[in-house]
Amino acid sequence: MLSKETFMRALLPLALVAMLATAAVAQVTVGGPTEVQDPNYPLKVRILERNVTRGFSIRTWGRADLYTDGKAQGFDYQADCDMVFMVSRGDERYSARWKKPNMELEMLVSKMGTGKNSKCTVKADLKPFVYEFQRGVLGTVPMDNK
Repeated sequence: MLSKETFMRALLPLALVAMLATAAVAQVTVGGPTEVQDPNYPLKVRILERNVTRGFSIRTWGRADLYTDGKAQGFDYQADCDMVFMVSRGDERYSARWKKPNMELEMLVSKMGTGKNSKCTVKADLKPFVYEFQRGVLGTVPMDNK
């Protein structure tokens, strides 16, 4: 049988790991589009679908549209940022620019309730169509129609 002291020594590391894991999950920051389009970030991103995995880090992925010079193109994305993106509503757009052309975007994300922006690197997989909701279901539309 374990002594009380031995039991407590064995339990302490487990308790610390549990506390750190809880803190990592509990401190999820939500971010949305910036209020004003930043001229240094000429691209606009409309997030249409968002999925999140939380643990020791936050992984966000989904579907979005990228607007360049008024033309839209759909893309699938993945980001490992310290916040969860909000889905775009109405005319809301995230400010972005290419970090690696056609591969990685640097997007500005506004931290809720702070008025401060953070940069987030988003891996992009460009598509030959535009994403659009049709009768409540996310579908695609050929780029020529947008």
